[in-house]
Amino acid sequence: GNMVTIILSANNQPVSTFNPTFTSNPAKSEREIMQLLGQVISADSKGMSDILGSGGDFFLQSTVMRRVENTLRELLNFDIFSIRTNVVQNSLKLSMDENTNNKQLSVGNFIDNSTVYMGKYFGSSIYVDSMLHWSYDENKIDNGGSVNGVVFQPELGFEMTSPFVNIRLGVAPDIDSLQKGLLNTWVPSTSMTLSWKFAF
Repeated sequence: GNMVTIILSANNQPVSTFNPTFTSNPAKSEREIMQLLGQVISADSKGMSDILGSGGDFFLQSTVMRRVENTLRELLNFDIFSIRTNVVQNSLKLSMDENTNNKQLSVGNFIDNSTVYMGKYFGSSIYVDSMLHWSYDENKIDNGGSVNGVVFQPELGFEMTSPFVNIRLGVAPDIDSLQKGLLNTWVPSTSMTLSWKFAF
């Protein structure tokens, strides 16, 4: 029940010899960290359907989606391109839901809680990234802030390396407010982060 942050580190490693190390906050042994990461696959399951859903999504992500990601990354010339989706879990959940017959199903039901992340380095000191998360909300089907109930939540980031500190600017615009003409609230989340690292 406690929050644990797991950090994957890979300093100056080419992808061909990628060998990351894991640390955590609060500190845990490597075995404990691997047990926590194993819960990602089982998704803290309460039943066999949860295990099948999360296992199916893990299989889909590590086979089909990885090929799609690699192809799109090379085609679009991004340094990082990632797609995360819960299509299998959502499909199993809908098939086991007894109230599904009363609902109008759409593509949004299946792609709920999906994310696309892309990033590009410009030289060695500037990194630009963006993330688009979409979720399905049946209460917003007739709302102008969604597309058939699918709500889009974009995030944009700009990071610059300097000799003393890394500067990151993050912006998460609210599309719903922008469409309604509420220009003073269309960027509810903006952050500027300064970070530095000492090696000793």
